[in-house]
Amino acid sequence: MRSAFVNVLDNACKYSDFKPVDIFLDKEEEKIVLKVIDKGMGILPSDMENIFLPMMRGQNSHHVRGFGVGLTLVQEIVKIHDGSIHLTSVPHEGTIVTIILPLKHF
Repeated sequence: MRSAFVNVLDNACKYSDFKPVDIFLDKEEEKIVLKVIDKGMGILPSDMENIFLPMMRGQNSHHVRGFGVGLTLVQEIVKIHDGSIHLTSVPHEGTIVTIILPLKHF
């Protein structure tokens, strides 16, 4: 889980265009909810459907270093822990990554 969290936070910082990144951790019923919000470049709608595929990099992200394996790895780690990951994004406004995990794993 540490690798998944670090990757999401690293992505938020890399793609935030030096703007603040907000991190929220909450408990809802028997679940832990981590929400990471950046106010950076966002993900283009055409890239959203493939964002979790290996080696996928957004069309607008080529100036940022990376290989496109991070979100694939995060998704697999979250699945192993019976959780889910959701991304919402608006180009030029930012991205919200939400990870929901059963409390039993903590």
